Amino acid sequence: MTADGISITQRLSWTLNIIFHQAVAVITVYILTTVFASSEVNSLGTWHMVLTPLGIMLLMMESLILFTKDNIYTLHMPRTKKHYIHSSLQILSTILITTGIAFRIKSKSGHHFTTTHGILGLSAWVLIWCSVFLGIATSQSQVLKRFVKPVWIKLCHTLMGVSGFTLGVVTLGYGLKEYFGRISHEKVIIAAIVTMAILYAWALLDTVKSIYNQIRNILATKVKPVSSGGLLISCNDAVGGNKFKEIAFVNLSETYNIKEVNPLHPKIRIVGFSSDVSENLLWSYMKKQNPDLIQQSSFCKLIRLWPTRYNTNVFQADAEVDVVTYNLLLKSGHVLIGLNPCSVYDTISIPRCYNCNGFCHSSNQCKKELSCSLCAGKHKGKDCNLPQNKSEGVDKKRCIDCQSMRNHSEHININHAAWEYNLCEAYKMALQ
Repeated sequence: MTADGISITQRLSWTLNIIFHQAVAVITVYILTTVFASSEVNSLGTWHMVLTPLGIMLLMMESLILFTKDNIYTLHMPRTKKHYIHSSLQILSTILITTGIAFRIKSKSGHHFTTTHGILGLSAWVLIWCSVFLGIATSQSQVLKRFVKPVWIKLCHTLMGVSGFTLGVVTLGYGLKEYFGRISHEKVIIAAIVTMAILYAWALLDTVKSIYNQIRNILATKVKPVSSGGLLISCNDAVGGNKFKEIAFVNLSETYNIKEVNPLHPKIRIVGFSSDVSENLLWSYMKKQNPDLIQQSSFCKLIRLWPTRYNTNVFQADAEVDVVTYNLLLKSGHVLIGLNPCSVYDTISIPRCYNCNGFCHSSNQCKKELSCSLCAGKHKGKDCNLPQNKSEGVDKKRCIDCQSMRNHSEHININHAAWEYNLCEAYKMALQ
């Protein structure tokens, strides 16, 4: 730290940033002087080689470095003014690039965009225009937020801009290698391309960080109101969650009651392993025999283990797992435990009443009338005359829950038993 409180690292960053601007100017001047020294000024092809490097190398690169915190020229500039200058440079660079491409098409006879240089240039031009339109959308994001979240618009604008700029720099490098070889020394061209690559990396350093932060913002926090008048704030990223918790406890704990809620893990059911697999061995077998689905660090909490209804020698288990493992297991649909291939199912616990067949309460709390799970009659399901088989007596089956929804929609299927969850719209709504 120096006497004025500015670190040596900060001073070095400022110095490198000044060198960056000077290097951009040197490369631009090299390209322009080489073109004008070896080509006719009145040729449209000459102006193609002038306007496109000006647009990509000078204006676009300067518009990107504008937001860098170490850019000494805009160090104390308000962010709104930076956005204005950035937009102006981007639009001007896009006009120059478009004009340069148009001049090249006009001056060249025959087929266009057949070389690597031409294809890359066209691709860069398309992406740059997409970035411009998305930039306009970003400026109106508060108007468009009814249709799409502002953070998504900004992320798409940034990704399109970086992609177009990247292809533009690569196209410029191809142009130097292909066309300057006849009019400039090979070592000078290589030095120019290497310098361009370094400048490109430096210009995008903060932009890449911005993209990372935007993605984290999209994935990070989800805010939901709770019935008690508070807010439930969840984070998908553990680092972001810890940081938010730290800030909340420091700044809000005096005014608000802040509590950390333990995360809920999804449940799965594993069916088909033998009786010799104990509770202690089950998860160990699953990890060792299914390494593509379950990592050593994966979370699992065994809830219960019991024999199946129709074969007491075949066992099943319910377990809580982490979200990643849950998705992998359900996508696979099976795991190997010992010598047995076992099926994996989703298990979602919704309290179900065996008196009225409604949701979210138990039979000892129920104040409704008795209802049959097969025909919706006023008797117990075990006393019903309809066959228990799913395929028989379909026309006479009635789901009391779906039947009550018929008032809202006539298209709901009620010809199924209350426990046939794949057919029950009421159950699917309860899940949601």
